[in-house]
Amino acid sequence: KILIALLMCLMPMQKLFTQEIPLSFVWSEHPGFSNILEENQNENVVGIFLNEKYEYFYNPEGELHHKHSLHRRFRLNDSESVNSFNKISVSLSNVVEVSKIKARVIKPDGRLIEFDKNNIKEIKDEESGNNFKIFAIDGIETGDEIEYLIEKEVAGGTFGRAFFQYTYPLQKASFELLTPSNLIYAAKGYNGFPDAVLSEMEDGSNRLFSKKVNISALKDVEYAYFHPRRARIEFKLEHNLLIGRAKLLTWNDAAQRIYEIMYQDVNPRTMRRWMRDIDVKEGTAYAQAAQIEEYIKSNVFIQDYNVSEFNDLDFIRTNKVSGEQGIMRLYVNLFKELNIKHEIVVTSDRTVIPLDPDFESWNYLEKYLIYLPGENGYIDPVDDYYRIGCIEGEYAATYGLFVSLVTIGNFESAVGKIKYIEPTPFNYNFDNMNIEISIDVEKAKTRIVNTRAFKGLAGGSLAWIYPVIEEERRQEFLKDIMESVAPNPVFNSLAVLESGNEEFMQAADFVISGDFTSQSFFEFAGNRLLLKVGESIGPQKELYYDDEREFGGDSGFNRWFYRKITVEIPEGYRIINPEVADMNVTEGTDDEIVFAFISSHSFRDNYYIIEIDEYYKNVEVQPEQFAGFREVINAAADFNKLVLVLEQI
Repeated sequence: KILIALLMCLMPMQKLFTQEIPLSFVWSEHPGFSNILEENQNENVVGIFLNEKYEYFYNPEGELHHKHSLHRRFRLNDSESVNSFNKISVSLSNVVEVSKIKARVIKPDGRLIEFDKNNIKEIKDEESGNNFKIFAIDGIETGDEIEYLIEKEVAGGTFGRAFFQYTYPLQKASFELLTPSNLIYAAKGYNGFPDAVLSEMEDGSNRLFSKKVNISALKDVEYAYFHPRRARIEFKLEHNLLIGRAKLLTWNDAAQRIYEIMYQDVNPRTMRRWMRDIDVKEGTAYAQAAQIEEYIKSNVFIQDYNVSEFNDLDFIRTNKVSGEQGIMRLYVNLFKELNIKHEIVVTSDRTVIPLDPDFESWNYLEKYLIYLPGENGYIDPVDDYYRIGCIEGEYAATYGLFVSLVTIGNFESAVGKIKYIEPTPFNYNFDNMNIEISIDVEKAKTRIVNTRAFKGLAGGSLAWIYPVIEEERRQEFLKDIMESVAPNPVFNSLAVLESGNEEFMQAADFVISGDFTSQSFFEFAGNRLLLKVGESIGPQKELYYDDEREFGGDSGFNRWFYRKITVEIPEGYRIINPEVADMNVTEGTDDEIVFAFISSHSFRDNYYIIEIDEYYKNVEVQPEQFAGFREVINAAADFNKLVLVLEQI
């Protein structure tokens, strides 16, 4: 986590509370076969129980550690489930010692097959750099149960998160957290899992406990992220009575730590050298910030890990490499040199776990952004595919900790405030098309000239991807984009344009124009010609089979799709169903339509023109809006099937 360096200074080096680690969960010699609830009889997997415990203690050196215990049992009712659950992995991140691993298979007749400890292997995940112990459980057959108990000693643990909901039902779950008498933790339940209740044990230690029975299976559905909907517990250290009764690890404490990391111990000479290198031109704060961003992203390679050297601005300048934290130091100190008003933002990926502004857990503080309040724009310092004003959708429409510099005389510090990260408006993210279709009846093919303009999260990143592609591969890259709207095209020309030729293409980041022929768009039916005009906009998402649901959804990001389709009517033909293109599907109120698919037709001389205005103005879809949102999604899919019928005059 970003702020882990702060934690040890808050843990007093005391031996006063060194104690025996509490007893483990009971591992019964004769566990028997479990009773399955009637409603779970036909499930492929049933969680019998999940008990999770955190027991905090001071080690002999006075450092805060905890023992994490996880005790689980499952019923596996099909071969796919057996294959999925016969291997178990144990993360070794911050682990001092794995003190216990027990596992076994329980047969319906009560027979036990004990786990062979020789099956344990230790591996390293190259992508994350974390080590794991993995082991296979032999002898599992359909209808069996598996049970395992894992205990490990872990350093620290000031914040934590425990999940209790899965794609299968769980009949019983419990959460327990035990601490020495001087440490008081807070815990909050989400998505139906109860808040933990604090009590004092006979020996003076503190206990947080919560449990729940019959936790339903959670389905993975469209337009609703899985992890944010899971039943879970968040917990954090709230008080250390040895240093007072003040609340610990607040948002403002985090802001102060971020200030120290980012702004302190910066060599003025180093900053002058950076300023000479970049040679920032006069201009608005936005223009200067954009110039700094372009220079850094063009000249400094960002690693996805961090070492101490990466925070050294001299090292970055010399070696042209850094990590996320070091590159943030560079940005904000350059902005400070130029008096560009800025705020550091730290947030989480809302598609995984959105930041809860009411629970001050630093577990949420995972991602750095920069906010320019005077320009109302954000910068993602490590994302090469986007520039100022555009950040990935998962870091917007959520809350973040905004850290602002404050100066009183010669004293400088920072304040932190939780604020909402507004998503960009719908017309900042578009994939708009101007499509011209002409029909060669004799050769049974269509000619299509498609100019396609991208901006922001709807494809604007192509502007930064295209220039770094090798010259000989660029045409194939452009063909791949165009083939998404036309199967098997034969290209006459394909080019990148400086700008679009329509008002709805203004301010695009990337514009491509393709002139091609295809035999896939029309066919003959007697003396009639069937033009599959709907296919010209490409395949569309659909939600025809989504189950009814009581909760809302998440549309990903605000976006806009405007398409103008001009069909040249062949001589000697007329369109007999022109009104088929007219659709008006919306969701919203009389004051504002937030989701819409609106299409209409018109004629000009021998041209038939369709104009489509499809937009999504809200990221969050309220429960009462979801049915209308689904209709808008499906309207686009319906249009994709639209066929114009032309007959000879």
